[in-house]
Amino acid sequence: MTQLSAVLITKNESSNISDCLKTLTWADEILVLDTGSTDDTISTAEAMGAKVARLESWEGFGKAKQRAVELAGHDWILSIDADERLSPELIEELIALRKRDFEAKAWHIKRRSYYLGKAIRYCGWQNDAPLRLFNRKFGG
Repeated sequence: MTQLSAVLITKNESSNISDCLKTLTWADEILVLDTGSTDDTISTAEAMGAKVARLESWEGFGKAKQRAVELAGHDWILSIDADERLSPELIEELIALRKRDFEAKAWHIKRRSYYLGKAIRYCGWQNDAPLRLFNRKFGG
């Protein structure tokens, strides 16, 4: 089965990190790149088995994401935000894709956004599908 690293950028995400990491336990590696947390984000991530690296200087979100990809131990990357969760159905689909060596170089993953506990189904948000799964050998 193809190996995969899940990567995420954090800063003061103690209220989100645990729930996010629980949906990533199937990944071969979880890499958290922290950008200056002063709460329990780092200790929580470490306690849950994530590899934690610290970003020394902030040069923007894009550069931080790229650094996380560089630090990952595997070429296949799942990029996720700390306030996001993978559904059980998506996890099953991702595991099945891994067994088939992913079949493509990159995948867009449909995202469901919520406001005040209700799904946003208008203004284009219902079609949001960012590039989240990719082989870093081919870009990212």
